[in-house]
Amino acid sequence: MNVRTTLRDEVIAARQRLKDGRDKLAAQHMAGSPGIQVSTALTDLVDGIVLELYSVALAAESEPEGRDELALVALGGYARRDLAPYSDVDLMLLHHPNCQKSAVAVARRLNQDIVDAGLTLGFSLRTPQQAFSLSWRDAEIFTSLAEARCLTGNVPLFSRFFQYFRQGAMRRHTRLIDAVARARAEEQAKFGDTGYVLRPNVKRSRGALRDVHMMRWLGFARYGQADLEQLEQLGVLPTDDYRRVRKAYHYLLRLRNELHFMFQKSHDTLDRSAQLRIAERWGYQAGPGLLPVEALMREYFEHTSDIRYDAALFLDSVRDRVPTTGLLERALAKRVGEDLRIGRRRIWIPAERLPQAAGNLTTVLQLIDQAGRLGRRIDHTTWQAIRTAMRQRPEGPPDAAARERFLQILDDPRGLGQKLRRLHELRVLEQFIPGMKHARCLLQFNEYHKYTVDAHTLRAVDEATSLGKRSDLVGRLYRDWKDKCHLHLALLLHDLGKGYPEDHSIVGAKLAEETAAWLQLPAAEGDRLAWLVRQHLLMIETAMRHDLNDAQILLRFITEVGSPERLDLLLMHTVADLLAVGPDVLSDWKMHLLTQIYARSASYFREGRLLEASDPELEARRNLVRKSIKDEPSAELLQRCLNGLTDSYIRDRTADALIRELREWGATLGQGRRGKAWGQFDPVQATVEYTIVSRQEGRPVGTFARMTGALSSLGQEILRSDIQTVGDNIAWNRFWVIDGEGTPVVPQRIDEICRLLEHALEAESTTMPQFRRVWRPAASDRAEQLAPVPAQVHIDNQTSDRYTILSVFMYDRPGLLFDLAMVLVDLQFVLQFAKIGTYLDQVVDVFYITELDGSKLQDPTRQAELRERLFAIADRRA
Repeated sequence: MNVRTTLRDEVIAARQRLKDGRDKLAAQHMAGSPGIQVSTALTDLVDGIVLELYSVALAAESEPEGRDELALVALGGYARRDLAPYSDVDLMLLHHPNCQKSAVAVARRLNQDIVDAGLTLGFSLRTPQQAFSLSWRDAEIFTSLAEARCLTGNVPLFSRFFQYFRQGAMRRHTRLIDAVARARAEEQAKFGDTGYVLRPNVKRSRGALRDVHMMRWLGFARYGQADLEQLEQLGVLPTDDYRRVRKAYHYLLRLRNELHFMFQKSHDTLDRSAQLRIAERWGYQAGPGLLPVEALMREYFEHTSDIRYDAALFLDSVRDRVPTTGLLERALAKRVGEDLRIGRRRIWIPAERLPQAAGNLTTVLQLIDQAGRLGRRIDHTTWQAIRTAMRQRPEGPPDAAARERFLQILDDPRGLGQKLRRLHELRVLEQFIPGMKHARCLLQFNEYHKYTVDAHTLRAVDEATSLGKRSDLVGRLYRDWKDKCHLHLALLLHDLGKGYPEDHSIVGAKLAEETAAWLQLPAAEGDRLAWLVRQHLLMIETAMRHDLNDAQILLRFITEVGSPERLDLLLMHTVADLLAVGPDVLSDWKMHLLTQIYARSASYFREGRLLEASDPELEARRNLVRKSIKDEPSAELLQRCLNGLTDSYIRDRTADALIRELREWGATLGQGRRGKAWGQFDPVQATVEYTIVSRQEGRPVGTFARMTGALSSLGQEILRSDIQTVGDNIAWNRFWVIDGEGTPVVPQRIDEICRLLEHALEAESTTMPQFRRVWRPAASDRAEQLAPVPAQVHIDNQTSDRYTILSVFMYDRPGLLFDLAMVLVDLQFVLQFAKIGTYLDQVVDVFYITELDGSKLQDPTRQAELRERLFAIADRRA
């Protein structure tokens, strides 16, 4: 076998030409050249390289008679002449069936040389008939051929092929349009099913470049023309739509070029590091409560919103058999008052009524409501007239009829999310909720949220309306709740305070008060609305950051809530909010905590008590256990351990489980070992609870660090820890975890982890373990390298009578929790309780700590040292 180890001279020259050309274009791009100019120049550069290498490949072919039956064809983006710097180059060698041998030889040489020259190549070798046959079955092949451009060769062969291909596509346009739309929907689902995802792919996410490409492919299938300007001249693409799409398209081309030059490779994801760098390079300025990067992304989302809407409209138009102005549609239309007409597929305002009715809020709300109920599309002319009227409408509250209609729409869950999205796109929603204008396309620059502020609030309403399908407590509450309007209104308002310098919950509450006055809600309803917005994080923060077995914490929560009605509202709001944040944010564990705090609070409102089991029940369980262990070899020590276990631990265990655990611990002591671990899987919470009991050898510090290090190094994500000291310096600790590596939870795996935990307890010193990975999959751009939000450390001596509550906000990395625990060990703090909250790549950890003598951390010098050590950890890189 012969292996070519050196490149031919012409390939080396092509490689250098490509490098020099890219460098020149990078400088041109940095100087501010429009994206389309750079892409066109890049296409010319690639054309020159490809044609040179093709001529060499032809010359090398030993059978010259076959050369005249070949046509070299550019496909896809290369054919469109909108290449990005490191885009794939798609080529097809079209050939007559009689010259297969020559075509194969030329293709083989050309393919190798183009790849060796440094281009990423997609290559196909086909006869016209093969291309026809494949394109009718495969949407991807059809769309690439719809953009075909002949580079060189037998031009008549290509022209005949393309003429037949165009005619065949138009004959099959119904099937092809459906195939293209279906393929695009699948791509959107993979790369972002909303235009407001916060790490968008500028080529494939919804509203991105691919939606413009889709318009071209649809135009080719229906009208035989892929060029948008030609479609506009044919009158099938409205002029205003064409201008908006062209402007947005040129913006996205420049943005994609920026990404490719920045990463020196094909990179189409606008991730966080890229957003920051581009905002700085392009000179975006900060505004009140608005970072430069947020200004950049707001412009991006405005452009993609335009593309998304116009692409969807164009898809509807090419699918439509009956045009809006068609006699049949108009003749069969149902009249609804003077202003609305409802056809078989569309709803619209008659042209003679449009100037007046488009600005009438009551009429517009009626139109949106009818469109949602009947599943009708809103006619494009009507849509555009309403958008224009809303932009020009003088500021001022809606009249009584419009307010009543808006609140009626909000109260009906059926199709509410879609209705609100239409109102938002039409700029109608901000007439009723003025704060929506500020929130439009507003980026939330953190890892917790996946969507822009406005998209998140609309999704939250969507999630609320879906609660009625649930069979759990939240589902029952939502179905039974009579006044759904104000829950939905609170969800629309709850995050509108973001993008201002002040705390968003406080700003949101003020906006809620203003909105209540704007809508002239009764005073009591306005107060409830403002309270729900101000406290919308109260339940999840209490559940995730505090010990729910602490009566003082629960009473503080109950006092703030104040009534069963507010408790119900807060639970429904919290669940809908979490569901709307992003996939898998509302885990089984979080749902369990929310249900737990709800149940205990509801019990207090009903019966004046906090906990499910009364003290006599707990004491009876303890007495049963005492009798069962009284004859054990270490009975006296085990009795002291039992007496030291908290009520919450006794409540969570059956008597048999307590007896078994105490006997196992007694056997461990008898064998002279330092510690014992056991675990159990909870299918309801989808967690494993590990209990680790150990002798602390005189000092009650260090066990937590050892256990967190061991669990994290084994890929276990720690959700919560409960630390107790019982008996004679015996630590009785619990950890609730999920397996961050996806390993099946089986008894053998639990036993293996227990053995490793016991081994860690026996070690002479606490050493840095080897961490396999971050608890959650990390993004390619590490957030701790670019986070605009600094680390936070809060020391709270007010909330608890017995403990200092230490809250730590940092960006996650391998070993972070272990490092935090080691600081507490080094400074000799006793850890009593911990909750570990990880949101994508941010963590909020809460530790209940004391000094060695059991007192709170009051010394200012010790507080300063603790803060300094923790901030030093935040600055450390993985």
